[in-house]
Amino acid sequence: MHPTDTRQEPSPSESTRKHRWRRIVVAAVFASVLCAAYAFWPRAARLRSFDPDEVARIDAQAWRHYYEKDYARLTRDLYRLCRRQLGASPARSLQIGWEAAWAARVFQQSKSREQARAALPYLEKYYDIIRTVSGEPFATDEAARLELEWWQQRRENAGPEEYARPMAACAAVLYGVFNDDIRQSAEIRARMMAWRDARGGAMTGDDWRHIEEELRRATRHLRAGVQPARAVSPPRGETP
Repeated sequence: MHPTDTRQEPSPSESTRKHRWRRIVVAAVFASVLCAAYAFWPRAARLRSFDPDEVARIDAQAWRHYYEKDYARLTRDLYRLCRRQLGASPARSLQIGWEAAWAARVFQQSKSREQARAALPYLEKYYDIIRTVSGEPFATDEAARLELEWWQQRRENAGPEEYARPMAACAAVLYGVFNDDIRQSAEIRARMMAWRDARGGAMTGDDWRHIEEELRRATRHLRAGVQPARAVSPPRGETP
């Protein structure tokens, strides 16, 4: 005599529900993998092939949010710039934006050159990520140092013609070339910084549109200057 089997077979509706949940879980896992691959999959950034007009538009927004100390929007602006124009991955673009915005925040809160050096590690990381994703073989520590130098010169009330020099030198380090277009790009940007500083909190929408127009000119010069056919290295021993 065999013992009675008291186990019950699952009803058709139960079995259907289980299969449905399995499909949902598998689909969710697959979607998560795709999202992670999209966000983190390495991409080669394009430092020399960007749309000058779009860069100028986003750059003008970033300037405005920097002066307003709106670091969340500044991070968003820099993310969009890296994602749309450099072609970096979403994860890398966010990291670049965060490092740059945090460097700006640390610098704005500092009161001296010594305190401002606290922004240097963030700038170094910012440039290190750009070098990694772009493959451009530049010295990240030198680029970060020059970036911080022109920030500091502006705060010390140097004239735009003075802090345009480390700005141009920073671009020369980044791209490995120097010419009149790179110099003019830096000079236009520096003049616009001084122009904005002279207006302080009285900036209007028309003023910001004027800045965007001038940044467009500056970015077009930069685009022209970094193309291989136009690239001219500075003479040995000469700095921009």
